[in-house]
Amino acid sequence: MLGEMDRRPGEEGLSRRDLLGGGIAASLAAAVLSGCGEGGQPTGSAVGNGVGGLSPVTMPKGFSREELMRRWQLVREKMREQRFDCLITSQQAENNADVRYLTDSRDAPEWVIFPLEGNLTAIFDGARAAREMEPKKDWGMNVRTDLEGPRSAQLIAGLRELNMTQARIGVGNLSGGLRDPEGGMSYTTFDRVRRALPRATFESASDLLMRVKLVHSEEEIAVFQKVSDVSEAGLQAMMETARPGVMHRDVWVHMYHTMLAASGEPPSRLSFTAGGAGNVTRGFPVDEVLPSGQIMGQEIDGTVLGIRSQVNHSVCLGSPAPADWVPAAEYCFEIFNGMVDWIAPGKSFQGLTEFYRQKVQQRAGENVRFGGVLVHTGGWGDGPRLGVDRTEGLDDLLIETGMIFTLKPNMPIRDTTLDARFGDAVLVTERGARRLGKRNLEVITLGA
Repeated sequence: MLGEMDRRPGEEGLSRRDLLGGGIAASLAAAVLSGCGEGGQPTGSAVGNGVGGLSPVTMPKGFSREELMRRWQLVREKMREQRFDCLITSQQAENNADVRYLTDSRDAPEWVIFPLEGNLTAIFDGARAAREMEPKKDWGMNVRTDLEGPRSAQLIAGLRELNMTQARIGVGNLSGGLRDPEGGMSYTTFDRVRRALPRATFESASDLLMRVKLVHSEEEIAVFQKVSDVSEAGLQAMMETARPGVMHRDVWVHMYHTMLAASGEPPSRLSFTAGGAGNVTRGFPVDEVLPSGQIMGQEIDGTVLGIRSQVNHSVCLGSPAPADWVPAAEYCFEIFNGMVDWIAPGKSFQGLTEFYRQKVQQRAGENVRFGGVLVHTGGWGDGPRLGVDRTEGLDDLLIETGMIFTLKPNMPIRDTTLDARFGDAVLVTERGARRLGKRNLEVITLGA
């Protein structure tokens, strides 16, 4: 099915004032939430089946005590397996993932000290940031805000109080990170801690802290569904506003405000490009006019409680479309659905990427060049991003019930340098997998 969203006569360009203040902006914002176009008319199933009623009021305010206890228990099981007495990790880990996972803090602590037994210690830079943690002190969490002097002094004091002077200590983001193999820990801080505790041993815990986040509880899964809804709201806002002749910046601003209004948190990623890969603009708006006859890709990540999840849906802007656009897009949908059907607990991610390789080669030939990310784990933003010949050291990673990741296959469009790419978060269940997205997967042309 070819869903066409045609612009009305006279709408040859939308000013920033239009988009941000009333007029067409007000009707488009309403359309995003209602699933209807201007005047209340349906605009196709890609929008009509979208999310409605999203607002910060409908979003969860935090994770429960039971959820934090579940995480702590899981982390401690892994610590016992790897014989760690204690873990330390900081904001310097990618996207503050480790400290947010362990504390469920919006204002991520500077450092977390997590012993195998006893209370977690969260070290904050000032009382304001720590205020939200007050109710959690009874959960088994010590909160420190007395940050006079260097951070290393607070960390050393906390470790000494826990009697970790001769412990085996795991360090988050020390080395072996998926996209930062040499780590991101402050050398000065780490060197001072080691010198102060010469009888303790320190090993990287990056792999441990990444892997524990990959399998999700029912509470986390419910948040992922909210995130997916927010990401699709951003995608729908794009489909309502993007047309040939419209400024990229104006569409980006409208999408950003739609997603911010939906969840109360800014998008983790909002990038789209006409005539190139979706990530070319690096998540920023640009002052260029959207051209006609180009394929536009995106990377759209909503955020709820710091958790992110990506959607992708290539569209054609106006005409003439590349001759192979529709067949390539339809075949990409076939690949996506085939991958969802293939997924089952116990299978390997290597097997999934090999299935994808074979499907692409059936249409594009043996010499097709693969690149980019096929499996985007989202979540706290530090999980693996895998693709054909891209395992990033996770050769042994198996698919498990409760995992959530975005599948984003792409298909080369013949006689062009462009691709069709469609992505959506999928949840692994005991019986297989299901999409979290609610939109129809269909070929769409905007403003033909």
